[in-house]
Amino acid sequence: LGVCRAKQELKYNNDLDSVLPLILHGDSAFVGQGIVPETLNFFDIEGFSTGGSVHIIINNQIGFTTTPDEYSSTIYSTDFAKAVQAPILHINAEDVEAACWASNLAIEYRNKFHKDIVLDLYAYRKYGHNEGDDPSFTQPLIYNEIKTKKSISKIYSEKLIADGVITDQDITDYKKQYKADFDKEQSVKRLPQVMGEACALHGKLRSHEVETKATEDDILEVANAIITYPNEFTPNPKVKRILEKKIDGIREESGIDWGLAETLAYGTLLQENVDIRLSGEDSGRGTFSHRMILINDYETADHYMTLQPLVDKYNSIFNIYNTTLSECGILGFEFGYSTIATDPLVIWEAQFGDFANGAQVIIDQFVSSSEQKWHQLSGLVMLLPHGFEGQGPEHSSARLERFLQLCADGNMRVTYPTNAAQCFHLLRDQAKSKLKRPLVVMSPKSLLRAKDACCNLEDLTEGSYQPLIINDFGVSGKKTKVVFTSGKVYYDIEKALSQVKKPNVRVIRVEQLYPFPQFEARKAIRDIDPKDCAWVQEEPLNMGAWLYIEPYLRTKLGLSVEYVGRETSASPATGSAKRHAIEQRKIVSDLFNHLGLDYTKIEL
Repeated sequence: LGVCRAKQELKYNNDLDSVLPLILHGDSAFVGQGIVPETLNFFDIEGFSTGGSVHIIINNQIGFTTTPDEYSSTIYSTDFAKAVQAPILHINAEDVEAACWASNLAIEYRNKFHKDIVLDLYAYRKYGHNEGDDPSFTQPLIYNEIKTKKSISKIYSEKLIADGVITDQDITDYKKQYKADFDKEQSVKRLPQVMGEACALHGKLRSHEVETKATEDDILEVANAIITYPNEFTPNPKVKRILEKKIDGIREESGIDWGLAETLAYGTLLQENVDIRLSGEDSGRGTFSHRMILINDYETADHYMTLQPLVDKYNSIFNIYNTTLSECGILGFEFGYSTIATDPLVIWEAQFGDFANGAQVIIDQFVSSSEQKWHQLSGLVMLLPHGFEGQGPEHSSARLERFLQLCADGNMRVTYPTNAAQCFHLLRDQAKSKLKRPLVVMSPKSLLRAKDACCNLEDLTEGSYQPLIINDFGVSGKKTKVVFTSGKVYYDIEKALSQVKKPNVRVIRVEQLYPFPQFEARKAIRDIDPKDCAWVQEEPLNMGAWLYIEPYLRTKLGLSVEYVGRETSASPATGSAKRHAIEQRKIVSDLFNHLGLDYTKIEL
């Protein structure tokens, strides 16, 4: 569906009749897979409608060895399609002309009303699940009957001959020509060329550095657009104050917060004619009210997109959608969209990072592996709010460890940026890179408004995305203690070390976990004599980055590194805010003990 939507929008100027979504299902899969009702629900959703889909169910009345009474509670396994008022045609597959008539009707219905329609093609499976399987083991009665049945081609041929439409010789000639056409197509050697093109790309990460800084004039133009409204639009007074305060931060000491830096990244891309599609649950304002790009009229509740002046001026596209509460279906749609829309920046945001659990099938089967399996490239961005802040196990972890486990051969980037400037440069880097790979971003929650994570204007007009950041605390250059970390726990470490006089500690923030920035990491320890090295993380030992990062630090950098963080756990985080605070303090105290520093007078 995402592929169809992208082609309709980008290749055929939003003509819904230009591309037909034709979806083939098995009977047991149609009722058994939750992705089907999720995507049926898209038919009239803004940003996800494809003008109706034609669903063809190859109804063999059996799913592997599962019979209809075992896979459906209703008379027909298609009944739940009635929820979207889709017409359902049950067709005898042995009546070829009825099947053709129904197919024509389906196309006419879809093109006239732009709604889904289902063709339930009742048939049977001649040889079981596969030709090595004996279906009589589990369905003896039906397969005893199937043995005696003529094939559909035989039934229809006999009908046409009896009606004087064709002759036996016509059928013989047709079959001969049909087979010859297949043989001819099979002999065309297309695969080596496709393989060669894909292999040339495979494993490549960056062919060149991307310019991500923006001019001050461009940034200020974006800022002005954000707080300029049409005459007929009345913004919510509170939202208006929030946005104006954000903009004031560009010139004031308060600085540019995360949400504004992200919006400035989008705006400056629109100025460069880079189109953007952003979707997610409540992504218009942002789950944490940090984005405020899609806002509502205070009197009419009509939507207004704050970057619209830039869209109009630069003839760019910014589509931002609040989605259905579906992770698997939505992410699958966005992945498909991104494989066609290779130039726009395509982003899916989880409301909380752990919501990606609901889309794990798409992540495993497509996002992480499509290039190696099918040479299918995608530049999809996944923003996954992540961070341990005492909000309980379901709102803490985006399961960073799962993504790192899926990384190989340069298949995607996994990042954990810790300040607003990094967010700005990372998004622009992804949008402007010619060779696309999926980008996974461990997005913040508390850092969205944390002063320490803010940046200034110069950070956006200069520099670029840094795969790691070095912070020194009283480094003397002799037997320097080294702390590797990633994510917001850095700010706990920074606050504690800043209270120690000359601790001689270098903290290295790994902002890009995969591909591991080996060159930059070597450079970060080249001028010191590393001692008492530690890796610090908030996540439990069996989660987070530790099990991935330790072999890199040991084999690539030759370092023996001590783990500092939570113990192993079946649950990502505690549900008690008080317990969380104790655990968070213990991480820092354990680090100080490892470094031989006094923690007794430290205030967090």
